[in-house]
Amino acid sequence: MEAREEEAQKEITRGVSLLIGEPKKALLKLSGPMIVAMLILAAYNLVNAVWVAGLGSDALAAVGFVTPIFMVVVGLSNGLGAGVSSSISRRIGAQDKRGADNTTCLLYTSDAADDLLCVDLGGRRIIKKKNTKVA
Repeated sequence: MEAREEEAQKEITRGVSLLIGEPKKALLKLSGPMIVAMLILAAYNLVNAVWVAGLGSDALAAVGFVTPIFMVVVGLSNGLGAGVSSSISRRIGAQDKRGADNTTCLLYTSDAADDLLCVDLGGRRIIKKKNTKVA
């Protein structure tokens, strides 16, 4: 039993030592997955633009307009997700189940409100476009 606890403590210490050790090494090791994810996202947007270019200049202009907005939304979503995860983790670590539940509830409530706002704005635009008569 003691050997297991000692091994688990070594594993925890190894993870913590990366964070409290040399900053340059920690930055290089921890930023790798983020860099790969951003490269994949950039490649996706590039392939999307190349494919849409075959549909015409208006479609390509639309992709060029929407891509930065998409990047901002993804960035905000990642930031919100990291912040809420951190908040929930800290509350769980402090044995505050009610606080963790409240934080989770707040996340889902704000997400639902955001989804409704996006659907409402997008839905109205689509409905307006359908109801317009083409001469």
